[in-house]
Amino acid sequence: MSLPAASTPPANVQVVDLAKRYDTGADATTVFEQVNLEVAAGEFVAIVGDSGVGKSTLLNCLAGLDRWDQGQVLHQGQDIGRLDEAGLAVWRRAHVGFVFQAFHVLPHLSVAQNVALPLMLLARGTPAEQDARVQAMLAAVGLGDRGQRLPQQLSGGQLQR
Repeated sequence: MSLPAASTPPANVQVVDLAKRYDTGADATTVFEQVNLEVAAGEFVAIVGDSGVGKSTLLNCLAGLDRWDQGQVLHQGQDIGRLDEAGLAVWRRAHVGFVFQAFHVLPHLSVAQNVALPLMLLARGTPAEQDARVQAMLAAVGLGDRGQRLPQQLSGGQLQR
């Protein structure tokens, strides 16, 4: 008796022969090249390396924030490199969550409003459902009692969460 072959779920993100270079005038600087990667839905991946080796640049390419010079970035089979800026913005809004090193919060909005902003932009749920989801997210990271504070009223670690 033979067992059926294990099926591998299709890649949620696939990177094919990706390269990024910066043209510095007299010569080009290669940040990375020949990057190939597949990430399945629900899979966690860590990108590690020394400072300055291109980790943030690679993540910016995967999120469609930076353009690359060679290769493809596919999300669920869609080549995001073929999208224009407006298309990339719509794609990011629907599919990408990013925690920047510099936080990139809106200083005039409360912590809860900053967390709620993507839900409002996507029109996901009623305002009451959005509020409940925001409170659950804040509670999950230990900030349930800090939602009404402004970002500058939080510590660095709290702000990162």
